[in-house]
Amino acid sequence: MPPPKPPSRVDNIPFPVFGCTWFGVPALPPKNTGCSVLAYCGGGGSAKTGVNNKINLAVTVTAPPPASDGEPGGGEVGSSITTKYNVNIGTKEQVCVGVHLFDGGQALGGGVYLLAAVGDEVRLYTVPLQAPPEPTLSPEDETKILKQKDDTDKPPPGLEYLLGSIHVGDKYGSNAVSFNPVDSTVVVGCENGHVVLFQMEKNVRWCNLSPNCRHGRAC
Repeated sequence: MPPPKPPSRVDNIPFPVFGCTWFGVPALPPKNTGCSVLAYCGGGGSAKTGVNNKINLAVTVTAPPPASDGEPGGGEVGSSITTKYNVNIGTKEQVCVGVHLFDGGQALGGGVYLLAAVGDEVRLYTVPLQAPPEPTLSPEDETKILKQKDDTDKPPPGLEYLLGSIHVGDKYGSNAVSFNPVDSTVVVGCENGHVVLFQMEKNVRWCNLSPNCRHGRAC
């Protein structure tokens, strides 16, 4: 395999990565507002490995500079400011193996959201499009935290972004998840051979559409 060429790059992640997804909206005139969100998930599986299970969001937001009153729209016409930050979401003793980013649109009233396949669940997170108030950890500090033993009594980081979850089924094992913006349907591929569909509503209420759909059968 030939070496990657610019602007390609290789990043070293301090844990095994099991799933990744990328969402982006280009910053085009006249609004010059856009975002790019890269999400990846993984970890050590068990807390005994010393590597915590987590979802990481690498967020880039482009917007016009603020005016003197703090509202967007200041600065020269066509100018913009780009902000980059990371958001860490812990999944405690369960490893996330599948993630999917999508535009909330009519389903959730706009915004960017993340679906995560964790154990027998699918979790729904909101993606913050403003930098968190706390400073981002340095790579050295993050590596130290990842090597610490998972404290089950301590709430995981990023819990404030969790909007809700759905239990797919006992011992189903959620492996892959995706979202259909046409009819607000979530599809979940499971380790036991099931493919399960859910309807999502604005109040994050889930309705199971195909509880008996199995591998080899049409939903």
